[in-house]
Parts: sequence; structure tokens; C-alpha cells
Amino acid sequence: MRPSLPLLLASTLLLAPLVGFAQPLLLTPPTSTVAFAVDPSATFEVVATGTPTPTFQWQRNTGSGWNDLVNDTAHSGVTTARVTVLSPSLGQDNHQYRALITNAGGTVTSYAATLRVFAAPTQTASLTVSPATLSSSATSPVTLSIGGVPSGSTVRVQRFLDLDADGVIDPTDPAVLDVDITDGQVASFSGIAIPNIPGDEDLTANGAITTRFTLQRSSEIGRVAAGYLVRLSSSSGAFAPIVQPFAITNPTTTTLVSGVTRSGGVAVPHAVVALLGGGENAQFLNGAVSDAAGNYTLYAPASGPYNFLAFKSGFVSAFGSADLVTGVPAASDISLVAATRTLSGRVTSAANGAPLRAQQMFAQSDDGIALVFTDPDGNFSFGVTARQWGVDVSELTLGQVGHLVDNESRVVDTTTTSQTTNFAQTRATALIYGRLLNGVTPLVNYEMFANLDGGSGLRSNALTDSDGRFYLPVTGAAIAPGQNWSAGATDNNDFSSFIPPSPASVVLLAGQAVEVNLSAIAVNAVIRGRVTKDGVPLANVGLGASPNPPIPGVPSYIGTRTDINGDYTLPLVAGTWNIQLDAESISAHHLVAPSLTRTVAENETLTGVNLAGLSGTSTISGLVRDSDLQPIPNTGIFAQATIGGVTYSASSMTNGLGSYSLPVVAGNWTIFVDAFYGPGQFSANAVVTTADVTLNLTRSIIRSISPITLVGNVGQSTTLTATIQSPGAYSAVWQTSLDGTEWTNLPDTAPYSGVSGLTLTINPVDLTLTGRLYRLQAIYNGNPFYSDTRSLTINTIPSIDAWRVANFTAPQLRNPAISGLAAAPAGDGLNNLAKYAFNLNPFTPSVSPTSAVSVSGAAVSLTFQAIRPELIYRVEASTNLQNWTTSGVTTQTVGTTRTARYTPPSGNRAFLRIVVIEP
Repeated sequence: MRPSLPLLLASTLLLAPLVGFAQPLLLTPPTSTVAFAVDPSATFEVVATGTPTPTFQWQRNTGSGWNDLVNDTAHSGVTTARVTVLSPSLGQDNHQYRALITNAGGTVTSYAATLRVFAAPTQTASLTVSPATLSSSATSPVTLSIGGVPSGSTVRVQRFLDLDADGVIDPTDPAVLDVDITDGQVASFSGIAIPNIPGDEDLTANGAITTRFTLQRSSEIGRVAAGYLVRLSSSSGAFAPIVQPFAITNPTTTTLVSGVTRSGGVAVPHAVVALLGGGENAQFLNGAVSDAAGNYTLYAPASGPYNFLAFKSGFVSAFGSADLVTGVPAASDISLVAATRTLSGRVTSAANGAPLRAQQMFAQSDDGIALVFTDPDGNFSFGVTARQWGVDVSELTLGQVGHLVDNESRVVDTTTTSQTTNFAQTRATALIYGRLLNGVTPLVNYEMFANLDGGSGLRSNALTDSDGRFYLPVTGAAIAPGQNWSAGATDNNDFSSFIPPSPASVVLLAGQAVEVNLSAIAVNAVIRGRVTKDGVPLANVGLGASPNPPIPGVPSYIGTRTDINGDYTLPLVAGTWNIQLDAESISAHHLVAPSLTRTVAENETLTGVNLAGLSGTSTISGLVRDSDLQPIPNTGIFAQATIGGVTYSASSMTNGLGSYSLPVVAGNWTIFVDAFYGPGQFSANAVVTTADVTLNLTRSIIRSISPITLVGNVGQSTTLTATIQSPGAYSAVWQTSLDGTEWTNLPDTAPYSGVSGLTLTINPVDLTLTGRLYRLQAIYNGNPFYSDTRSLTINTIPSIDAWRVANFTAPQLRNPAISGLAAAPAGDGLNNLAKYAFNLNPFTPSVSPTSAVSVSGAAVSLTFQAIRPELIYRVEASTNLQNWTTSGVTTQTVGTTRTARYTPPSGNRAFLRIVVIEP
């Protein structure tokens, strides 16, 4: 899984002299505010920079357009960064304010902010934060106790990072939490509450609210050691805002690094400094805020390689790094570069357009990283440099407001000018929940994920609690009908003594909550070794093993990292495993890395499985472009060759201009380009001797595939259509897969037609095709190109098929011995048709579906529920359990309740049975 806090593969930041830029830079837009008619004033403020220093002109819109303000009895500071509304009145409610920011290069107009004015408060609210101070390593929650609010009302809770430690919420103090909480309500699906989303845990509309947050579920910047200010307010003006302090401390150790945050040799005060684990897939560990002179200190948990960076509005950060040693303080300054562009926009809910507040956002290029939070109107504004930037919204903060994240970064080019880009995030409509266990022991604070299959990019993340429980908000059929979610544990967890369970495949409807319990697998074999480059051990690099052939129930990849000496341990199960470094590690260390295959027996520890990487003696380099010959930046390049019976790999990333360079040694190399930037992975071949090789690559000639969601109705037809742009002749064939790993060409036989063309027809659609994946392969100039994949889902289907989809996984649906109507997977003699007829679980043994049996004199009565109107429920009678008849059986029906009555011949016993028939 991608880390929550991105880490650049390159760590060099150019410190070129700044030159004049076209327009001022708006770093912090004004934010909407609430005031009361009894207040002396209300303020709006912007933060902006520029050369020369910009001037300001505030404007107001009362509903009939924007007009410049002048200093008078109603406003002051109208030509400064901060405008004051004097003695706000009810007549000014919903007035909007914005600032025009001007210098010689031009004018920038800020976002608009709204003034809400209410009469005097009618309530006196209270707020208690407990504990008031908490260690950043604590797993216990922080409790907010709120009282004195109107019963059933909605309040707003915000937590601000007090950067300058002045106890005042300043415009530059980011809100790391900003949520609405309704008295007596929590977020839930099918009655299952979601602890990730703050709510009123007393579940009573009584004017008192108890809510909690944990640091582990907070954004990275919401966990740095600093002072915070918690503000309680009412959007309806029921009570005056209340502010309470809260502080986070870092555990102090003797492993530390300190320094100064600087830009061009000048100290940058009040920057957020983050400590990350070493390596390219680093995780956030802790953080602090530099003081007024730019000084910072970070404490590491143990000796080892670490990275650190700084965040400050209006700056781009480079990386610092150090090999820290216990008891030996290290010193390192962190370089910041002043912004020359802005990258701004708005984050909203795709469901209703509502702003998503306090969303942590990252922008990263090939040589820098920046961070901001969205404001109360969902607006954001990065200060960046002239580069191409990948922009992401954090899944941690999206999860706090019940929304999902998209795997793909938004790439924005600020090379020539500032840019604007907006994000509309998908709202969760369903829930996957459950427990992660090791035997009967809960696994605590483990990161879990849910990914939507079929290439949509949607995902959800959560942490297990003290009981191993996790809650993953997802989407149901309203967004992706019948589409599968994969839910499991990420590879960011410590699975040193057991193996993570294989992800579960889940299909669920909007509003539904599905329980998925996962159990780790006991380790019974171990592989150990060392990773080196030219004989020198490599610390903290990622590697992993894949079972070959696959082992049922075991994940397809088990990862680990080397220690400070370059040694690794892979806890596995008996079998044959392919072992290799991950692509990020290969790229970060400019390696030509081997892949090894080893077989390990049960209860065996196999040692000396060393991965001896090499420095390249030559390079393969060139440009990666799309079909319009435009560069593809920030995408992965992977090369592979077999040399002397050993498979070697090399990896790199394209830069902002789409160029790449791979270190290689002599051999026949196949170069792959990831599908990150467009449909399908594509590849080319290169022969390397001693000279460098130039190889330019063009993205797949397959331009698109539609529809985005492949939906079929049982017994009807559906189609997939691809668009190709090719400069020459090509061949094409449609392919299918059950799991996305092994693909086969489709035969030109029913239900498929057009398998060698651009339109694939599936006619008729069969239920057993549910979840099957499809893609188009096109071959041009001997190179294969692939479209992205589509998963076939069932939309409108008969109720019996809907019951099967709800009760069986996609592989089970393809196995009639499990999901066929005649099958009885519970082994209780009741087949699936009977289980459907009485709405029973097909895997739970059932004694009888009847609801009541009674005897009156010689007559026997059987009462049951005939809930499926499309089925025939026939009651038969017997006196010997061998010969059955309907003769003499009478049936009375009231709604879905049926009562069958039978009187046997004198002196005979009577038996009744229900026969279910599908017409």
C-alpha cells in the first residue's frame, strides 16, 4: 500500500535564485466566519506574498455584485491583508468578502468567504478536553465532553495546530480536524457504528455530547508534538464559540536529530518538521514544530536510517536524512525553497457538492514536497515551484468525514503559471467491518485496507482497535453495482511472526454493512539472507516473496525490510517462493537486483539467501510519451533480464519531462512502463552490451475502453468497446481473467463474439461470469499493449440470482457444486433452491424450514412461509416415507402464510413434506 505520508525518491532540491513572477501568491484564503450582533467586530484575513510586495483591496457582495470597500464606520483595514467588519448587524448576514491582491505582475482574486451574523447567543455551552496532554505514542483516546447545547442540535468541532504557540487561532494555524457532530447521533450502516467518524457516543439527544478521537486515526500533521486549540462552535449561532487547549508530546529518547529549518540560509520559523523511517516507503513516526528561530528536535525510537522534512505555507521542502545512533546526537538543517507558483482548488463531496474541511493534502514533484489543509469552505492553496506536481488528498482525513480516496494522484503542471484543480471525493455508502486476529489474539493498531476492484482506484483505510476490530467505509451498489471490494491488511504492518491473511472479496449494497473476520496464518518456515550492493549491505530496503505456484489462503506477496545490517527475515509457510527487492527499493538505490527462487520445507529455516545487487555498467534511457507524444511524468519504469540463469531487475521513475534512466548490465532487457498514467502496462526490448542505449517509449495505442462499469443482465447481452490510435497495422484480441494475474485469449464462441475486434459482445450474460475480468491486448511493432480492465457485474437479475450473489463469492458462483441450485454446501440435505425458498444461509446447517406443526385429532397441519412468489411450494403426504402424494392434502393461504392439512387413513401415521419447484 502507498504510505499516507508520501516520500520522494529524489532528495535533491534546487536552491536556484528566485526571479520575479507574474502574479502574487495567495497562500491562505479568507475563511467564512460566524459573528453575533452583540460582537464589536468580525475579521477576514488572507496571507499572500509577492515581489514586489503586493497591495490589497477588499470587496463585498451583498447579493448584487462585488464592490470595493472603503474605510468607514462599517469597515476598517480594507487595503490591508486583514479587513475588520465593525459592529456586525443582522442585516449583514450572508454578505460575502474577498480580497484583490495586486503587484506589478498582476492581480489575484481570493476565494470568497461568507459572514454569518446571529442575534445574541441563547445557550451557554461547555467543553472539556481530557486528557489535556497526550503522548504521540498513546493509543488511548482523547475525550471531548460537550454540554449546554440545544438537544438534537449539530455542533462543530475543530482542532487547530497552534504553530506559533500564542494560544490564538491565527489564519496560518491549520485545522487538522473539522467535523459536525449531531447530539444523539453516530455514523452507521445497518446499525453498525463507525468509530472512525466522530459522533455522539451517548446516543441520546440530551444537550450533551461525548465524542473521542485517537491520534492513530488523525492525520500525520495532527500528531506532531505541539500545542493545539480545540474550538467548539454553533453554525446556527446557538452559543458563543469555546476554545480549549490540548497538547501532544513526543517520547524523549537518546536517539535524536536537531537542526534549523532554513530557506536560502535564512531561518524559517514555525515550520512543521516530520520524522520518517528510512528507505523509500517511509512511514511517519513523529513530528515537531520549529521555534521562532527555526530550531527543531526530533526523537527517533532506535538507531537506524531516518528521513525528515519540513512543511511551511509558501515553501517547498527538500529531504534531510541521517543514520542515527543511540546516545549520539545528530545535526541536520532542512532546506526549504520559497514558492514561485500557487496550486489551488477546492475539495468537495461528489454526493452533494458540500465542502470537505480540514483535508490534509500533499503536492510532490521530482524534487520537492508541500502540504496544506483545506479551509472551512473546502479551499486549498499550495505554494509550489515551477514543476509538475502529483496532488493527493489524505485517506486519513477523508475517512474522518466518511469519504473515500482515489489511488491516482492528480498531476498538475505549474511550469509556466499557477494552476487550479478541484477534487470531488466519493462518499461512503456502505461498510466492511470485522476483526483481525492471530488465532484468538487480536492484532492491535494494524492498518487495514479496502480496494474497489475493476480499476476505479477507490480505496478506504482504517486501523484496528484494542480488540482487533476495524471499520472500512466503502461504496455499495449505488456507485458500483455488484462490484467487488478486496479487504485485508496492508503490507505496512509488522507481520514478523505470522503471515497476513489473504484479502477477502466482498460484494455489498448501498446502506449495507458486511462483517469480514480475518485470521493471520501461522508461520512454519523461514527464509533469511542479506541484501547488498556491490558487496555493501543495504539497510531498510523493501523486499518480498511470492509463492510459486500459489498456495491456497496465502497472500500472493509477503513483504519485509532489511535491518541496519542489510539482513532480512521472511516468515513464510512451506513451499516454493520467488524472492526479490521491491521496485521502489531498486529505484531508490539505482540497483541491478537479482530475483531468486527457493523451496523451503515445513519447520525449516533457510539461511544465506542473499540478494547481491550490482551497480549498473550501462544505462537504458529515453522519453516516455503518450499517444499524442506528450511526456508522461512521475510513472514507474521497470526492466528485467535473465543473465547466467539469474533474473535481474532495474527500476526508475520518469521525471517531470517524461525522461528516465535505468542502470543495467550487459544482457537482453525487457522494459515495462506502469499503468499509473494511462490504460494498461506496455513494454519494449533492448539489447545492452557495454554502450548506453537510448529507448523512447510510447504509451499504449489503446486510447480508451468503455463503459467504465461493465454491467450485464442475466440472459441478455452487453458489450465492451475500445478505441485505438495506431500509426500502423496492429492485431487485437480480447482476454479474460479470474483474478487479474493470469490472462487467456477469449475464444470466438458463445457467449463471446468480436474477440478480435474493437467491440466485444457477451451474449447471453450468465451468472457464472460475475466478477470475471476483461481487457484488450493490441500488438504493434511486436510489442503488446493492454487496456485497463473491466469487471463484469450483474445489475438487474432475478431474485434467486441476487440471493446467490449475496451469499456466494465470485469463485463460488463459478462452481455449480457449491452455488448450483441442486448443491447443498451445508451438508444438511437442503439444497440451495430450498435454502433460497425459505431465505436460509446456504452454509449454515438447518434442521427444518417449517415454522409450525400441529395435530388436531387424526389430522396433521403444517404451517410455513411461502416468501418467494415465483416458486411453487407443494406439500405432499405419506404414511410410510416411501410413497408420497398430494391427494387429500388441502392448503389455505393468507398472505405468505400457508397451512397444509392432511388426515391419514385410519390407523396410519402421517408425514408431510414441502417440495419446492422452480417453474
